[in-house]
Amino acid sequence: MIPSVVYSESLCKYHSNDNFGNHFFRKEVVKHIRDGDIIADIGCGKSPYSSLEIHELLTQKGIEAKVVGIDPSLEFVDEEPNLEFKKQTYQQFFGIGGNSHSIDELVKTCVSKGVRVIGARVCSHQRKKIPVILKMLRNYSVQTFEEGIYFVAVKKEMINGMPKDYYEFLEMRGHFD
Repeated sequence: MIPSVVYSESLCKYHSNDNFGNHFFRKEVVKHIRDGDIIADIGCGKSPYSSLEIHELLTQKGIEAKVVGIDPSLEFVDEEPNLEFKKQTYQQFFGIGGNSHSIDELVKTCVSKGVRVIGARVCSHQRKKIPVILKMLRNYSVQTFEEGIYFVAVKKEMINGMPKDYYEFLEMRGHFD
């Protein structure tokens, strides 16, 4: 199963639980979710509050999408329609090797698998990787929050190898006549 949306607020082993910031961030990611999407909540934790909140936000908006909470330390949680949990690492979920907690490795995996929306929190000890991450996301529109701590990247629609908005701009100016 390849998700269309990947969400991760706690990929690193050492992070603070900024519930207000995370709640705001979840709402930003949900803005980009469509009917039929599969959302992988990477590192949802033992008690997957983030997966449950995303599921609730989608339900409130009437969006039919499936949320999959993924964490190797996950404890038993009741599943509901469009909500399931997997006790595994994100590498196992994607069917790749490794056991990295590096945000740039997650982004690299998402880009290579064609994930449409990537929302992630960058831990303080990984902030130096932001330029590398942004370079990997060159085919995405990227929005950052809280000085780059959080980002949401949405894959640009492409036409003939160009971003759709740029192609339409050139077309409107008569460059393809």
